[in-house]
Amino acid sequence: MILKLLICLPMVLACSSPRLEKMEEFSAPAPVRFDAGTNDKLPELSSYETEYKFKGKWKNRAKNIKLAAERLNGFTIEPGETLSFNEIVGERTVKRGFVEAPIYFQGIKTLGMGGGVCQVSSTLYAAAMHGRIKVIQRITHSRPSGYIPKGMDATVSYPDLDLKLENNYKSKLIIKTKTGEGKIRIAILGINKNFKVKHKFSGFKGVEQSGRFIEEEGYKGEPKLKQKGKPGLPGIAI
Repeated sequence: MILKLLICLPMVLACSSPRLEKMEEFSAPAPVRFDAGTNDKLPELSSYETEYKFKGKWKNRAKNIKLAAERLNGFTIEPGETLSFNEIVGERTVKRGFVEAPIYFQGIKTLGMGGGVCQVSSTLYAAAMHGRIKVIQRITHSRPSGYIPKGMDATVSYPDLDLKLENNYKSKLIIKTKTGEGKIRIAILGINKNFKVKHKFSGFKGVEQSGRFIEEEGYKGEPKLKQKGKPGLPGIAI
């Protein structure tokens, strides 16, 4: 017998950054550079903080967030150079310390290796936006993320979906990360900030979610709703 499950999927959240139209061929990451000395006294260009659950069933997700943040901590970007999130954090595998945690895959909530890493990339993206750092590549999630304001998220999936930032300043920039007690803070150090940035999301009329049937063998009966969808929310983040 064939099981038919109705799944309502949301429309993709539209933001100011262009969506990835063509995947580039991925090559082996170059050796990453980390600041060897202390950087605590360097001026802060920008920072951003998000919260996450870390107890009980959320322990695995919290572990992935902590691990990804540690990989970023101390990374330096020279003037004119580009930071690739995937190159720094690397492939999310058991051998590299990552574990399974909830993710969204093709619009469906499931378990996936490295679940939670997108919160790190989103926090980094938000910090970059507040520092007016040039964004080379960024892709939104298929639905709004609860841990960050609309239009400020950045999904990643090794090796295809990446977050890439270019240092458009004349001084090197250093990434500083800190996690603990359900909070992740990412700061970008290197130069004094002489401007202010405010985030505003201008949403348009919502778009009704579409439906999709999934067929599975061995089921008898009427189609059942497996997962509720959410209306799409097109808009512009400025």
